[in-house]
Amino acid sequence: PTERGQMHTLILKKNKKDNKYLKANDADAENTDKQNDLATLWSVEAGEGNYVKLKNVSTNEYIGQIRKSTTVAMQAEVANAAQFEWTNQAGVYTVFKDVNTEGVSDGDKNYLYGHVNGGKLVGWEPNADATQWLVSKVYRLEIVYNLNGVKLGTATEYVKNGTVYTISSPYDFTILDAVIVNEETFEATDGVFSFGPTKSATVMVELKEDLPFEYADSKENITQWYYLKFHATDRNYLYYAADGEVLKTDKTAVDGDKDAYTWAFVGDFISGFKVYNKKAEKYLDAAKEGAVVSADQEQVFTLTSSSYAPKGFFMNAQDGISNTFSITPNSLGSDEESRVNNLIQILDGYFKQKGSSF
Repeated sequence: PTERGQMHTLILKKNKKDNKYLKANDADAENTDKQNDLATLWSVEAGEGNYVKLKNVSTNEYIGQIRKSTTVAMQAEVANAAQFEWTNQAGVYTVFKDVNTEGVSDGDKNYLYGHVNGGKLVGWEPNADATQWLVSKVYRLEIVYNLNGVKLGTATEYVKNGTVYTISSPYDFTILDAVIVNEETFEATDGVFSFGPTKSATVMVELKEDLPFEYADSKENITQWYYLKFHATDRNYLYYAADGEVLKTDKTAVDGDKDAYTWAFVGDFISGFKVYNKKAEKYLDAAKEGAVVSADQEQVFTLTSSSYAPKGFFMNAQDGISNTFSITPNSLGSDEESRVNNLIQILDGYFKQKGSSF
């Protein structure tokens, strides 16, 4: 369910006999031991009077008519959904019975309870273990992931009542903080069904870049400078040779004018970084034959936390000829809105850097 008015109690149903969860598949309902499968999550919706309907969260289909020893079919239309009478049976267990007895013989009217046989949901009598279910409430969490005030994406999680849920990051960043900013209770409108309201919370998760260097938003605001050493066998330094715009890497120690060896990072993690030389007062341009510094080509480098080596990091540069780069769907975000916004930002930066067609 996605609209507030449709939100009702969410439950997991576990069978007493096989200790598995009721799951919806393409055609019917079966049992599974995979509790974290969304197909095992059910919404209890109000039917006529005090009766209820069971809708699967994953398939958006309803449990259909229950009949004796017959596999129950899932139904796409609410008009074809079975309506159930839900009652306690054997202490903590409950049973659910199809209240539509039209066309059912008197002898079969006691066999309209949801029952598991051969892994499938069928109709049978109420006193069998396979007809008895342990029901648990489930809470819905809407998780919003932010990095430096920029929304990277969202995720929806369903958490079983009484369990400890640990929020994890689907991105290459560590979690700095997580705060519940909105918690709502939706009143169930399912008559005498007494599992109570469903809770829904919005959790704002602030991610931490955890970069191996500090950076500035502009060259005027640089406060931290670095020497750049290559991860070659001799681990040479990158420095400005004061010979035109040429950069060299033939030194294994810093000598002479230290400013020629000194670099700073300008930009941000989302848009990328430019690398600024203190002596030349220009930016690194690795896109030409041999690295140079340039005031015109403010080349942008990108990196992710997965680019970090044990004693350094890798920078990915545009080649200066075709301005090519690679994009994977996961790197753009976990939902459509985030992917669209992040792709727009990337393309804006691409054409700003004089990029042409792909």
